[in-house]
Amino acid sequence: MKRRSLPPFRFDNPRTDEEMLAQLTGHVAKLVLGSKTEKKQDRALKRLEEEELPAALVAINKPAFLAGHLLSQAINLFAAIATDKLGLEISPP
Repeated sequence: MKRRSLPPFRFDNPRTDEEMLAQLTGHVAKLVLGSKTEKKQDRALKRLEEEELPAALVAINKPAFLAGHLLSQAINLFAAIATDKLGLEISPP
């Protein structure tokens, strides 16, 4: 039986850049914590950066080229939260 993956990422009407980053960080957390292997995690993050996030940015009238920078910020924020709250050591890709 095939395991269901998360639906493509979309922003939920962010009012500020901070809300946008928080929504993306939440999605990154689901991807990272829901991936059983590092290979699956890397594949999911690559698909997010190259396909889903640029489309999500365009949908809210932001430039698609911000995807890599925004994803990097979200990963760093998730890593900081995970290290602080959960005691996990998450290394950025």
